[in-house]
Amino acid sequence: MSAMSVQAKFEVEVLNRTLAVFDRALDNPFNDWTRAHMAQGFTWRAGSVSFLTLESEGALAVDLLIGTDRPVREDAVRAIQVPFSVGACELVEITSIDRGQVVGVPQGHYVARYETGQSVQDGMWCCLTLVPSEHVEPAVLKADPALSPPEHLIMEARPAGP
Repeated sequence: MSAMSVQAKFEVEVLNRTLAVFDRALDNPFNDWTRAHMAQGFTWRAGSVSFLTLESEGALAVDLLIGTDRPVREDAVRAIQVPFSVGACELVEITSIDRGQVVGVPQGHYVARYETGQSVQDGMWCCLTLVPSEHVEPAVLKADPALSPPEHLIMEARPAGP
């Protein structure tokens, strides 16, 4: 396994328990949440995924990693993986509701893995890993007590309204 480098480290101010990751070329990039989406910890549609954060608001330290796979962090209390595609614009936004970070990501298909936890000194953190992959099985890899994922994950969401 080759080493993975941190592509970006930044902070996102979380609102409404949401960390959104989407292709910048997507119109209406945010997704609506249903109770079932909340139970599984994410809402997904092509080009856009939103993950449920541990707290409803506050600072979230984000490490974005792009490259080869690695094991889920032992200190993660929640870990979710889904397919994610980046289009020709090669820009991905990682944000909550207000504003976030735009990063360059090569066009292609990825497994997007969201791992999150909290520490007393640093607060909420997440590691978002994008690994090139053509075939991705969506999965809740680690669930904390706030999640109760269904047997078959919901892999469709509506764009959020204006």
